[in-house]
Amino acid sequence: MFKHSESVPKAIRPIVDEIVAITDAFCTEHLTESYAALARYMAAALSRKRPSPLLVGRRKTWAAGIVYALGRVNFLFDPANSPHLTATDLCRLFGISQGAAYGKSKEAWDALGLMQLDPHWSLPERADQNPMLWMLFLNGLIVDIRKYHRETQEVAFEKGLIPSVPSPEGRDDHLARQQGLLPEPSLELLPTGDPAAPVVRLVSFEITYDELTDIFNRRLAQVPDNQQELYDCIHEDPPRAIERLKKLISQYPDIPMFYNWLCIACSKAGDHQAARTAAETSFRRHPGYLFGRLNYAEILLNEGKLREAFEVIKKTFILTELEPGREKFHFSEVLSFYGLVARYVLRLGKIKSAMHFLDLLKQVEPNHHITKLLEELIDRYTPRPIPSDARRFLYFR
Repeated sequence: MFKHSESVPKAIRPIVDEIVAITDAFCTEHLTESYAALARYMAAALSRKRPSPLLVGRRKTWAAGIVYALGRVNFLFDPANSPHLTATDLCRLFGISQGAAYGKSKEAWDALGLMQLDPHWSLPERADQNPMLWMLFLNGLIVDIRKYHRETQEVAFEKGLIPSVPSPEGRDDHLARQQGLLPEPSLELLPTGDPAAPVVRLVSFEITYDELTDIFNRRLAQVPDNQQELYDCIHEDPPRAIERLKKLISQYPDIPMFYNWLCIACSKAGDHQAARTAAETSFRRHPGYLFGRLNYAEILLNEGKLREAFEVIKKTFILTELEPGREKFHFSEVLSFYGLVARYVLRLGKIKSAMHFLDLLKQVEPNHHITKLLEELIDRYTPRPIPSDARRFLYFR
């Protein structure tokens, strides 16, 4: 019986103990103790639902579903993270099908209202890398509390809104406030992870970290093909993935994701003309699919066709103008759009404008590969000062 089993209803406690025994063993061998601890808490949280979803299904399937859900929250399936497992490997190690594991993870996701980077289900050792743990409403604005003075951070910490006080000792907060560089500390702090505030408000639209549920994703969800396995195949065996994607496109011509995936597979196979054709076809056939539009604009930008790329994004740098009528966007849509816009203005030599968009991306997801790529590009475009000992050579030119 695990440590926090007293919070589990007595009638379901044996089931929870069996599930926790499986997750403990799995996390000890393949992941970390932090994953094991979170899996215990998640099993206990699910046991307290009325009725508890744990009453239906095999213990091993639920164990896999819980770890799968935690993996989605903490980007376990991203190769850039450590520890890392693909969804396929996770299910193979549990000895169950990916569909079954995903099904239970979806039940946990819905029952607990999970989201990626969920402050309540994030690995503690990655607290510094999780912006959701530090985003608070301060004086009516959404801010990263790590950038504010220590006094405000201490108030937030005392109210249990952040895991620690991140500012170092010795910072002269009082002087900074006198100079008007920082706002006065406010006691009206509300964490964005609160159920009453499930999204982050940024400029004139909202950003959500929930799963995409637009019409295209609903269509994709109805395709019986194993999508995670297919996506892994794109990276591991592009030629085979290309053949599979062509068949899927012929079967499901109204699902634009398959065109985008075909573009990736062709690019990885070295057939850049085919990749371009797939991206253009996706854009022409499904102009309402945002990622397809951005993918095609990206290709045009890389070809140096700035005017054409600008026309594809409707000659705007404002997301709500590109998608009129929408008030909520997925964080990946925001990153993709403003990452593209920033690279566009960089090509025009507008470094300060690109840095403005970089600040925006850092608010949304500072460790995402789009944010990191933009940082590298800005650094590459930023002129370096001439060393003092080299200046004398300029006068002789």
